[in-house]
Amino acid sequence: MTTLWQIFWTYLKVTLLSPSGPACVGLLYEAVVGRFLNEDQFAQIVATASGLPGSDSLQLGLAFGFEVAGPLGAIAGLVASIIPPVAFMVGIWMLAGIGSNHLARFVSGLKPVVAVLIVATAFKLAPASTRGWILVVLAIVGTLLKVPSVLLLIGGGLIGLFLG
Repeated sequence: MTTLWQIFWTYLKVTLLSPSGPACVGLLYEAVVGRFLNEDQFAQIVATASGLPGSDSLQLGLAFGFEVAGPLGAIAGLVASIIPPVAFMVGIWMLAGIGSNHLARFVSGLKPVVAVLIVATAFKLAPASTRGWILVVLAIVGTLLKVPSVLLLIGGGLIGLFLG
């Protein structure tokens, strides 16, 4: 039971402090690598969660919880990932009468921070090998050329499969 509570509390803190699924990867890395997971396990759950359709945050919570404690851990991670956005949406609904200008300015301030968190996490997860950095460069170029993310993920997986 302690492990389930630790999964719940750890992932709740991560989702409370991050504005999006991709942004929570960096915070999750700091919170779980060395405590619950090693780097390889962490990279596996991020790759799996990112490759599936839907919310990265929900999938990361499920994958993290499952990796640590099986199906009950997955439920703990899922519940922890649902509470913050639901509370935030209820808060927005309650404050909607005040005006949307403040919310729009708040969100515009989040955008550059989220971008930096994503880039910082990419550098942490990139393997030290030349192949890893080639994949990082290809992903950046593919993103700039507006290649669909699904194709980038499949391509990276295939490159890892055949060159790894």
